[in-house]
Amino acid sequence: MTATDTGSADGGSTDSGSVGSGSGLVGAGELLALYEEMALIRRTEKAAHDLFLAGLVKGTTHLAAGHEAVAVGASAALRPDDYVFATYRGHHHAMARGASPEECLAELMSKGTGLCHAKGGSMHLTKASAGMLGSYAIVGAHRRWPRGPPGRPGCAAAARSRSRSSATARPTSGRSTRR
Repeated sequence: MTATDTGSADGGSTDSGSVGSGSGLVGAGELLALYEEMALIRRTEKAAHDLFLAGLVKGTTHLAAGHEAVAVGASAALRPDDYVFATYRGHHHAMARGASPEECLAELMSKGTGLCHAKGGSMHLTKASAGMLGSYAIVGAHRRWPRGPPGRPGCAAAARSRSRSSATARPTSGRSTRR
């Protein structure tokens, strides 16, 4: 969603009250929806923390409590066909791109109903159907390597070859590219 688009994320219209009336900013209805999404993500991160303390999370977990606005705001600005890559603290990005709290928590607990069917754990959440192409435990794994374009550059190159204008974003760094 761009700064001048006052429609809701699903293409519908928001209520008539908007912040900065006349300035083209987001309507009050969408602001409330974004806040509710941030609150849901915060509650899910709290549940993940509680599950970890109870010994129900296999391995470790990397929470991003307090960073909900980054994920929700970045996802609200992106289109459904855009791609997101995250660092190992990616629970909030996965949920902001459409993964359910249940899928994410099940993945953390190594359940077959998890987002990656118990193969990813906390640090590798992926939901390709929603444009969430992974969170990576290796810092910089989404960047170009000397022998080819993995991750973000690879998605940008693929979008270009298909004449699409999809964005590839790594919102935690504040950088994104549109190809």
